Parts: sequence; C-alpha cells; structure tokens
Amino acid sequence: LMHRIVTITGDAIADPRNFYVCIGTNYAELVEAAGGFKTQPKKIISGGPMMGFAMYDTHVPCIKTSSACLCLEKDDVADAEQTACINCGRCVGVCPGHVIPARLATFAEHGDMKSFQKFDGMECCECGCCSYICPAKRPLTQMIKSMRKMVLASRKKK
Repeated sequence: LMHRIVTITGDAIADPRNFYVCIGTNYAELVEAAGGFKTQPKKIISGGPMMGFAMYDTHVPCIKTSSACLCLEKDDVADAEQTACINCGRCVGVCPGHVIPARLATFAEHGDMKSFQKFDGMECCECGCCSYICPAKRPLTQMIKSMRKMVLASRKKK
C-alpha cells in the first residue's frame, strides 16, 4: 500500500475535496491544497465523525488507515454539558457489539478492570454510537476505549 484517497472536509475548510496521496503526506499540505481554513477550526478529526479521533495539529502524516480529515468550526461535543446517566438504555439499543456501554463506562471510570472484562468490554468495536445517542452526553466511547487499552496493556505484561 503506497497511496490512499483522503478526504479533506468540514465547515472550516475553504474548498473541501478528495486527494489521491502517497502514504506519509502531511495533513497540513492537504489542507492547504483544499484552500486552507476559512476560519480556525475548534476541532480537527482524523477519520469520520463517529469513529475518528481528535487531533491537536495538522502536521501529521497520512498512514495506511487514513481516510479523512474533518475540520469543524465549533466543537459541539466539548460544548455539551455532561450529566449523570439516567439509565434510559438507548446506548444498549444502538450497540452493535451487544454490550452495556453505560455500565462499561462506569467500570472504566472506577478502574474496575475485572468487571469490565466480565461484562464483555473487549467486545466493543468503538463505533461511537453510544456516545452519539446518550441524552446525558457522557463520553462513553472514550471511557471504554481507554479501559480497553489498559486491559490490552495488562495482557502484554503477563
């Protein structure tokens, strides 16, 4: 794999477009080729809005899994006020991994690795559906993702 098609888009980009680029091409170069920023973005996401991850800078190379760079004028996620879980079950209903995201996130918050594994936390595919649907605006995916990394790190130690 030597080339990728990468999309540079978002409301902060002057002329959104797709590029056929070599692996290792800097995102900053692609943003400039797309006309640069109309306004300074509040959030830059590598990948899509659901499974992508936030970046602090565009001086990052494209890798074999790069697909898009989404540059947003405002950060709706950070602006949303997080409240306590109301146990509505919406996160369970949309979960493709058939886990209980709210409970897994609570285990992750408390560092309870044993319970996290007992309730199949490693089955989460980190799609972001639970965080999106949560009326309490809890960052469920992020908490689960961090606990999954801790579990994998502990398995490597053994």
